[in-house]
Amino acid sequence: MNQEQFKNTVFVHKDKLFRFAKRILVDEDEAFDAVQNVMLRLWQWKDKLHQYRNLEAFCMQSVKNE
Repeated sequence: MNQEQFKNTVFVHKDKLFRFAKRILVDEDEAFDAVQNVMLRLWQWKDKLHQYRNLEAFCMQSVKNE
């Protein structure tokens, strides 16, 4: 997966992930940090992301676990 594909498949969920993290953590800065950490981890795993059928659900679960 290259950078453009990552932007089109994973990064499009960034705002939803932030709202989800903010609901859990309440603090906006902590939510931003959590989403940033998840995005970084997802970028590192970019070559393995094709194995997940529902990438949005995987991203949401990753934020919840963070």
